Order: sequence, then structure tokens, then C-alpha cells
Amino acid sequence: MGCRCLVLALNFFLAPVLLIIFAVRIYFLPCIGIYMGNLCCWICCKIWFCSDCVHQDKEFPPNEKSLGPYEADVGEVVWRRGSEFHDEKNESGHPFLFKDGIEPADIAQGALGDCWLLSAFACLAEHPGAIEAVFKNLEYTRTGKYKFRFWDAIAKKIVTIVIDDNIPCRKSTNRPCFSSPHGDELWVLLLEKAFAKFVGSYAGLEGGHIAWALEAMTGDKVYKYAVEADGMWNRLELKHDPTPDNKRKCSMWTTPGKFDKEHMYNLLKRLNDMGCVLGCGSKGKDETLTEGRDDKKAGIVPGHAYTIVHVYESFGFKLLKIRNPWGTFEWDGDWSDKSDMWSKHNGVKQSVSAFGGGNKDVDDGSFWMSWDDFVKYFDVIDVCVRSAGIYDLRLDSCESKGFCGPFLGCCSGCLYYWLLCQGPAKMCCTRDGRKDNISDIENPIKT
Repeated sequence: MGCRCLVLALNFFLAPVLLIIFAVRIYFLPCIGIYMGNLCCWICCKIWFCSDCVHQDKEFPPNEKSLGPYEADVGEVVWRRGSEFHDEKNESGHPFLFKDGIEPADIAQGALGDCWLLSAFACLAEHPGAIEAVFKNLEYTRTGKYKFRFWDAIAKKIVTIVIDDNIPCRKSTNRPCFSSPHGDELWVLLLEKAFAKFVGSYAGLEGGHIAWALEAMTGDKVYKYAVEADGMWNRLELKHDPTPDNKRKCSMWTTPGKFDKEHMYNLLKRLNDMGCVLGCGSKGKDETLTEGRDDKKAGIVPGHAYTIVHVYESFGFKLLKIRNPWGTFEWDGDWSDKSDMWSKHNGVKQSVSAFGGGNKDVDDGSFWMSWDDFVKYFDVIDVCVRSAGIYDLRLDSCESKGFCGPFLGCCSGCLYYWLLCQGPAKMCCTRDGRKDNISDIENPIKT
């Protein structure tokens, strides 16, 4: 009893001190670091030519080797620096790393068959601070040097991937060959390139597992659930099997646990409520790389990776909100944007309105569908039991605000941290996804 009281007393007195330390570390020091870094860059450019200050990645140069033998037909390729992607209306004269925050809508796939990777980006973008945590940079840098934190499951440690901002583009259009930028925002292009370097080439990104990408970005446990011929869902676990030709090769191994359709939906709801990252894959084979996309068609693209945004049950209807990383091609059946199910069941429409439900009829790649329809078209679900805590909070440098951006971001972040109690909440309500046992999560509804 005495030891417990001592622990409680220490927590009571140390908590305010820790909150101050975390606030300084998360907001104040990065803010000062941005201004000092920009000052050093300005001084260097005054002493030397600016072109001499631009980073060139010799390990992953802008050439055919870095591209690799990819399947997509993009024509002749030219490489453009990140500074060339700015909008002419942008008064700053340069693009942004993150503009007005990170949203899943920032992500759109190009010609490369890496929808699995971009879907992983979209999955993680649903969780504030998760994508930013992968970047060591807080804003656009004129040197074109960017650093990323990846979990190397083979080495069992966090590694730093350093790239320059040379981006492969179609010569005919000067647009990026692979992922498409959202306006003059660079983070998707750069994160895709960091993964390309991580696996050896852009071609190495054609085909892969959402679970692998989520593990690399978070270091947390990942799983896959696949439906079998008898309609039962089986859990699979990621196993790394590197070869001399492919150091990132992996496979999914089955486990004894099985769940029927009803239990699987309940498990999915629980994982969603826990804040886990969720993705899914449709049945069939994706032929769009070779045959192209038919913009007149709608519906579920075969063999394609999607994001599960929400799992929500309302008035007995088991619903899911899904997102296509293409930013288009939506489900057109029951509970889709144009479905009359919304008008027939106004109570459901009202209850899911906070999650973007209803007849919005916006072709943004996001849509709702029933669980019964989901199991007809999707046969895999990816799960990342993501860690959460104080480091979900991060300085927003407010790049679009110019010179005052980091200062404004520091002030707004501190208000969010202290006045809205996000600092105490994040410090007290932590979860280490690496310590969670998936069997314990499944146990209440395990068959």
C-alpha cells in the first residue's frame, strides 16, 4: 500500500514537469530549429552559389537504375527537382512539404502499380501525426534533402533513409510518372521515393503488401485477415524472407484463428475503435496497368488496395467507409454517394453525417457500403495495431503562412497542448502496439 501511494505521489508531482519538457521538445525546440536552419541555408547561399547547396543523392541517382524495370508505360522520363512543382499563384516561390495539414485526399496514384503503398499512406493519414512522424523534416527545404524514419524489420531497428527531391516525370507532360501531387504539396512524392530507395528501385514498388508498408512506417505489429472458400476469415502474420535479389521479400503465414462473418465485423469494429490502422484488398486481378482505366466505369476495381476509414453500425445496418487511393472510381451500389438508401433511412444518414455519410455525390474516392456487400467484393483486410501517445503531437510549421508560419504553429500547438488538454491526454492515454497481443484483442469474440 505504501509503495502504491509513493508511486501515485511521484506521478502527481512529476507529471507537470514532464508536460513542460514534452511541450518544449515537441513545439519550442523544433520551431527554433526551423529558423536556425533557414538562416544557415540563407548564409550558405550568400557565400556559395545556391546550386552548390542542393543535395544530390549519389546512392539513388536520377537514372534508369533507380527506376528499374517497371511495367507501366510512361514514355520517356525526365527528372525534375521538387522546387519545380510550385504553383505559379504561390507567392512563396516554392512548393510545400505539408500544406494545410495531411489528408487522405492528398494521395492519388499514377502509373506505377503501387496502390498498396499509397493505400498504406492513406490509411496512416487518417491518424493525425502518424505520417509526419515518418518525416524528420518539418517543412520544405531549399537544399532538396529529406530524411525519413523507417523500421527495418530485418535489422530490427529504425533506420534513416536520406533522399534528394529529384522526381521522375513524363517528358511529354512534365508531370510525375508515378504518384500524383496534390497541388504543390510534395510529401506523397517524397515518401514514395523514400520507399523506392528502401526497396532498391521504383520498380520494386510494383506489387506488395499494405501490412509491410505500415510496419515500415510505424514499427508496430501488423496482420492480415483473409476470407477462405467456406466464408471463414483467417488471420495471417507477416514473415520476412529476404533473398540476395530482394532484401525486402516477405510473405503472409496463416495462423489457427478463424472467424465467421458476424464475428469478423465485430472484431473490425473493435480494431477501429482502438485506433488501429485498417486497409483492405478487393478480389480479382488489377489489369489497369496494362489495359488502362476506363473512366466511364464505376465500382470496385479488381485486385486493388483500399483504405477502411470507418466501421460503423447504425440502426442495425453494418456499414464501412472505404477510400480508393486513386481519388476516384467509387462503389455505385447500396449506400454509395448516389444511393437512395440514404433517403430511405434518414436516421442512418444523420448518425453517420459526422463521418461524411449521405448523398454527397463527390467523386473523391471515398464511399460507404454495407458489410454484406463488402464481403462479396473484398477478401483481405490489413491491420496495424498502431502505438499512440505523446509523440502523436507534432509542430505544424504552417508553411503557407510564410516566415511567421513556424511561430504561429508553435503558438497554436501550445494552445492545443495546454488549453485543450491534448498534452495531458496523450501522455496519460498511451498504447504500445508492439506489446498488444492480437489474441487478447480477438478473444472476446473468438469462435
